[in-house]
Amino acid sequence: MPIIKSIKKCFSKYSTFSGEATRIEFWPFALLFCVTTSVLVIVIAYLVSLSISYQVSGTPEYVVTGINLSIYTYAVVFIATTICTALSIPFLAAGSRRLHNIGMNGKWQLLLLTQIGTIWLIIWWSLKSPASYSFRQSLKLCWSKYFKFSGRAPNSEFWWFLLFTVIATELLSYVYINVAALLYNIAINGSQIYLNLIMFWNIITFVIVILLILPLLSVGSRRLHDSNKSGWWQLLLVTGIGALPMLLLWSRNSESNFNNFDQMLSQRYSPIQDNACNNCGNELATGAQFCTNCGSNQTTPSNACNNCGNELATGAQFCTNCGSNQTTPSNACNNCGNELATGAQFCTNCGSNQTTPSNACNNCGNELATGIKFCAECGNSVS
Repeated sequence: MPIIKSIKKCFSKYSTFSGEATRIEFWPFALLFCVTTSVLVIVIAYLVSLSISYQVSGTPEYVVTGINLSIYTYAVVFIATTICTALSIPFLAAGSRRLHNIGMNGKWQLLLLTQIGTIWLIIWWSLKSPASYSFRQSLKLCWSKYFKFSGRAPNSEFWWFLLFTVIATELLSYVYINVAALLYNIAINGSQIYLNLIMFWNIITFVIVILLILPLLSVGSRRLHDSNKSGWWQLLLVTGIGALPMLLLWSRNSESNFNNFDQMLSQRYSPIQDNACNNCGNELATGAQFCTNCGSNQTTPSNACNNCGNELATGAQFCTNCGSNQTTPSNACNNCGNELATGAQFCTNCGSNQTTPSNACNNCGNELATGIKFCAECGNSVS
């Protein structure tokens, strides 16, 4: 869904908190809300700082200008508050519908009142239903692919690891500030050894941050590849404001078939591998029953559904996954498999003739006129 259509749809469901919303419906409007709010906050902050600088200058003319500017600032604040409130209603409504789409209650958006809760909501808003990976599986997989910038990564693999990185960074910041403050208070008494310890502590913290960021960038690159985008788009993060469009790019749907960064999912690895996963192509250990990459079962049960492969209970006549009939009646249509009444000459489902004429074409079964040498349907020689 294009960005314009997404924004129009969110406005058309202005205060609709029920129902569901896909990621591509929610995120373009969320980006509009974040950009608009950020711009208004920057404008207000600039006007307030300018008004204060005029009023403290001491010059009567500047003081009067500062007072007048503060009056205009109040008007701008009123307008900005009105705009943000008007946008926040469809934003929260779309966010609630997005949570419903992954089977969660829209009231979880109350987490927006907390800092870490906002990050957690971003993760949920970005997941599909059901998620490909759990939090624990994502951590294990991302650490095992520490420097792997090639390949693909689904939404859940990336977003759970982003959540881990944010939490780890917050904890590291808390520890760093407290330890640095303690060392600084001791160092101001003139002890050279504590000055060296402060420098050593800064180096350790910097190394830990780099070690946390590298696997995040690698899984971020794989996430972009999964939606047929280059990993170099992550250079937008250097600009600061580029983090907002990156959230949209990271949330794009997967390209399930061929794209520029991978082969088809079923052929991702070399077809000569006999022990490749039948779902994602990941190389498996000999005799493995489950894939270590996607968790899919590699064994096909003897009582599998003849339509979707779902394992069935013994004697089941219908599949619990797709509902297809597992029993083929003796008087089934020879074209679509529909069960026919006894003696029926035509199928009630597809209309095909169930009787084979004696002068039928031996290639396509088309009924032939007496004495002709070639079939009018397929051109096959019947002489």
